[in-house]
Amino acid sequence: MEMFPERFAQSATEEARSFLDAIKAGDLETVRQMIQSNGDLLFVIDDYYGSPVRAATNKHAEIADFLARIELQRLREGSVPKNHLYGAIHDLGEAAHSETGYRGCESLRSEAEPVVAGFLAHDDEEIRYIAMSVLATHWDMKHYAQNKK
Repeated sequence: MEMFPERFAQSATEEARSFLDAIKAGDLETVRQMIQSNGDLLFVIDDYYGSPVRAATNKHAEIADFLARIELQRLREGSVPKNHLYGAIHDLGEAAHSETGYRGCESLRSEAEPVVAGFLAHDDEEIRYIAMSVLATHWDMKHYAQNKK
């Protein structure tokens, strides 16, 4: 039985739009409330900015940090949907990188690096590739190459 699929899709889109608007406006309290109500808003995609973490990175450091740490926690827990693993790993690399990340991201970098490195052993080749790419771009990949021997 199909129950208003178009209406559901429209409301999901409206919720995602409201979430992205709150991020762009720098409204951390609304962002917190919306994530608490629907944690999967973390994985909506904005046509211009991409992920919510990237939407916040340039203008709203405290929102970028909040979202990146939730993404990090979800990666640790294994609760990131498989179709969003690639983006979540990439987000952490970008958010924790001093040149592309937000101001004050140094502590996130030290927490995120071992989590991203853990995906080097993932059974999906694409996920291993993005982990290796993020580590090589944003951290010292030599450390992981030596430890793999």
